Amino acid sequence: MLIQIGGSVRAVLATNICHPSGGVDPSSTSTCDTEGIWKAINSNTSSMTSGSETIDRLVQSTVDLFSAVTGIVIVLSIVIGGIQYMTARDNVKQVAAAKNRILMSVLSLVLFIFAYTILQWLVPGGTF
Repeated sequence: MLIQIGGSVRAVLATNICHPSGGVDPSSTSTCDTEGIWKAINSNTSSMTSGSETIDRLVQSTVDLFSAVTGIVIVLSIVIGGIQYMTARDNVKQVAAAKNRILMSVLSLVLFIFAYTILQWLVPGGTF
């Protein structure tokens, strides 16, 4: 039986390795050497980083950076729109400009969430 963790095989359960019935051969006095199997498997797991895992980490870091920058820009734009709306008073053009800025910021946020969701679906295993 194989246990799969994080996309790569990390361990093998030694249930059927010693005897087909899943245990030690009853006619034998020796026991199943599962400790040696575990040592052999675990000795190579630290060097099992493949090129695709490196690319996945690079994509993850890039998406995280762009997400943070996009979030900061959208929040600042909404705050600026709110300040414009508060300072517009009776000026109809400034009120309309402030409402338009807030509306476009919220629309940008919705589009970003949609794009982020598509990206999570496209990248195997997701990026978060």
